[in-house]
Amino acid sequence: MEVRIGDKSLGIGGRDAVVLLFILMIGALGYFVGTQVTTNQQAGLQALAALPQQIAALQSTLVELVHTNRQQMEAGIQAQNALLHQQTTLLTAKVDEQKPR
Repeated sequence: MEVRIGDKSLGIGGRDAVVLLFILMIGALGYFVGTQVTTNQQAGLQALAALPQQIAALQSTLVELVHTNRQQMEAGIQAQNALLHQQTTLLTAKVDEQKPR
């Protein structure tokens, strides 16, 4: 292959063309890999930037769930205490009835 401009010329032989083609292919592959890495890094950085908001949302949801669970447990314990008090009062009355006078 030979390129002429005016009285100047540049020639590349067969072996040189293969090496030049190989270098061009490596350069294109390097560019492709580099852009993919950069794209993946940008996506990762964007995902990391969104994490604090996601964590805050999850944290508020967990706080609400814990609060609701605590209220349900408190209501259940109060109901058990009321039933226990009722049963204790009833048993105390039965025992008092059986006392000799």
